[in-house]
Amino acid sequence: MHAPSAFAFSVRAATPADAPNIAAQRLQLLAGDGDAPPGSAELAASTERTIARLLAEGRAGAWLAVDAEGVPVGSTVLLHVDRLPSLQNRSPSEGYLAQLHVAPEWRWRGVGRALLQAALADARARDLGRVRLHSTVEALGFYERAGFTARSNDLELML
Repeated sequence: MHAPSAFAFSVRAATPADAPNIAAQRLQLLAGDGDAPPGSAELAASTERTIARLLAEGRAGAWLAVDAEGVPVGSTVLLHVDRLPSLQNRSPSEGYLAQLHVAPEWRWRGVGRALLQAALADARARDLGRVRLHSTVEALGFYERAGFTARSNDLELML
């Protein structure tokens, strides 16, 4: 099935200069496409600085999906994480998909799939042992169709 030309898009690698667009999309993701949460300005500034730094240092990859006019309609960020090898993953590094967001009007048009494919191609090229992520309930099926499987042993401690 071919998407109508009104929904033509392309995916390109992001640079540190794209950090403001990626940070804005992250806020949309965290807000669930609703109103901006309290403290959004500080979170946006911190996210923008962090993304720019990680991209400049080569510790992350990011991609933007843009429409025919170059307006961002989706983004993804893959962190490159050093780790100790294990029996399940002998690689000393893995990826963490920290963000994948598609503007609501662009969903179900292949944008998310194209962004995920770009991130996974990068992970394979870097020989990362695996890619992990945390998903919204709504996106679980999307990731499962892409081959991701659920894990049940994740814990956290907020400091």
